[in-house]
Amino acid sequence: MEKTWDTDIFIDDNTLNVYITRLRKKLRELNAPVSIEAVRGEGYQLRAQS
Repeated sequence: MEKTWDTDIFIDDNTLNVYITRLRKKLRELNAPVSIEAVRGEGYQLRAQS
């Protein structure tokens, strides 16, 4: 997360999980043709749905 936020402020892992969950919910509500997937050891990726 340090690379993403470029700051020394501590951001709890749970905070990120909460925001990812909220973003996924919004994408579903909008019937967006994309999804957010967790990539173990790397982070998250936005994937187009077919």
